[in-house]
Amino acid sequence: MSECQPYSEASLHDRWIAAFSQHGTVPHQCPAFIAAATSGSLVFIDAGHSLSAFAVEGALGTCFLQGTGLLPTRCEGVDPLELVSAARSHLGIDTLYMPLLYDDIPYTAELLRLDDAVVLRRRPSPTICWDRRGADLWGRCELRLGSRARRRRKRFEESGLSVRTVTGDEAMRAVDRVELSSWKARMGQDMRSRGQWAFYQHLILGGAASVRVASRDREALAYRLDMIVDRTVFCLKWSFDERSRRFSPGFYLLAVDLVSSYSDAAIDRIDLFGAPDALKDSLADGSRERLDLAWPSGPMASTVLAERAEHDRRTLTNYECGKSIRSNYRIARTSPQTEAPT
Repeated sequence: MSECQPYSEASLHDRWIAAFSQHGTVPHQCPAFIAAATSGSLVFIDAGHSLSAFAVEGALGTCFLQGTGLLPTRCEGVDPLELVSAARSHLGIDTLYMPLLYDDIPYTAELLRLDDAVVLRRRPSPTICWDRRGADLWGRCELRLGSRARRRRKRFEESGLSVRTVTGDEAMRAVDRVELSSWKARMGQDMRSRGQWAFYQHLILGGAASVRVASRDREALAYRLDMIVDRTVFCLKWSFDERSRRFSPGFYLLAVDLVSSYSDAAIDRIDLFGAPDALKDSLADGSRERLDLAWPSGPMASTVLAERAEHDRRTLTNYECGKSIRSNYRIARTSPQTEAPT
């Protein structure tokens, strides 16, 4: 029997933890992610065989569980129609929107069987196979970027900067400093401007996400924030202090430090978590196809997917013209957000 209840209630909280430990595949299903997001307006749906969470704005419910749309509570018997029907009824909305579902997760196929669903193919998330423990990563980067890769690495290694893991309050200070000194702050895309600060603070202070920083004399100049779920490292966020650009600390944290961080880890792949860009594509040897699903079809479903399609068209055009990701925000600083509400 489906129901809607607060995540703070022990029955739902305990079921969520148990389900994630057995079936979790992406960060947005993680109890730490859910707990970090509950200070907002998430509404939780328990469909018996699966759990989900939605943020409601007017007649639209946007699924928080980016990547999967749901968290199964058992190995078989997921009924997507029962889930979305229950969500629509409990939330009192017209349309459900499930963004950025991974094509390679079985429950995506179940959702795609929904009658009257509207689907938009999104740009894939670049990935790195970790079968060789990263031994091929630098060679691939060097092959694709040539002397640019070698120059960036040399500049960093000769700069006196170092890389280390930071935790707790030190990690929060490092991330905050870099965010406020990055291009993202000027474009209104940093954590604080987007209302994400409390969310990531919860993840970092709770130990759910790890932070690596490149620093000089203990002053952070770049960071990378990772999370491991189901033998996959998700590089959730990274950024750098614009004033340290000439030393390429952000480049170094991905192109070199991923191997230092995970060469001995029991993982199968690294998901660079987001649409392709020049740096991700210089490192990746695979990708995860992604799609958006809106249900049922109608004017609202068409509108929300059209907005996402336009965003992808614009970013792809900029990418093919050799422009950096920041150019997307120079052009459309006030455009609707296209990622999950984190």
